[in-house]
Amino acid sequence: MTFASSALLCLGLWLGQRILAEEGTLPKPTLWANPGPVVPQGAKVALYCSISERTKKVELWKEGRCTYSVKEPKVNTSFLITNMTRAKAGTYQCRYDPGDTFSEFSDPLELVTPDLLPGPSFSAWPGPEVVSGGNVTLLCQTPFQGVELALYKEGEAAPVKTKAPTLGAAEFHITNVSIRHSGKYSCRYYLGPDNSVQAQSSNSLRLVVIGSEPRDSLTIIITLVCLVASVFLLILLVFCYRHTQCRAPPGRTAKRHGDSVAVFLSWLCLLYFSHAHAGR
Repeated sequence: MTFASSALLCLGLWLGQRILAEEGTLPKPTLWANPGPVVPQGAKVALYCSISERTKKVELWKEGRCTYSVKEPKVNTSFLITNMTRAKAGTYQCRYDPGDTFSEFSDPLELVTPDLLPGPSFSAWPGPEVVSGGNVTLLCQTPFQGVELALYKEGEAAPVKTKAPTLGAAEFHITNVSIRHSGKYSCRYYLGPDNSVQAQSSNSLRLVVIGSEPRDSLTIIITLVCLVASVFLLILLVFCYRHTQCRAPPGRTAKRHGDSVAVFLSWLCLLYFSHAHAGR
């Protein structure tokens, strides 16, 4: 091939590429994040700009400003962001320069930290006050689809229930409600690989069980009375044992007093267990 032919060929390729770029037909790059676009603060994430041909330069832009530039890049050019912060969150795009003009920008990629994600909404149906033995449904709704939702109760580290990825809502049914179900509840959702990123918690909701509190209070009172009576009986037996000046022969007074208290204690405990059994 002569020099003139080579020059014409290069000129033709350059003109063809220039025309394609001016017509906006250069393949648009693809921008994606590994391990994902939701990054906890302090963690690191790699942004990859994928192009379909060799190029001279690739740029990473954040909200209208070029933040990184790589010359003679690979097909998959990576931009590493270490020590993720809220300031580094935002909308990213990339583009490439094959020689004389830049391609279109990639589709925007939103990089966020979990604390910037909106919390889910949380409500109870038919309401947060439930009659003992009744049913209630706790509804957790998020602005995202395909996320895992979890129900939490105050004072318990592990979730009470979880729901598989849904269309952005989950219903947690609690049947045959009793006093043990009362308390504060909340819900949250998980994102990222293997649902490893936890979003903000929802508003808390207090579940009140009607018709069980008085019964529970009476159970506590009877329990305390039984304990006090037991301690009193023990003190009385020790007192009569150590003070032999009791008029009756040794052991008889203690036995008489002990029998009286034992009958009273037995009656109270019988009342307690009968009450506890009826409350189940």
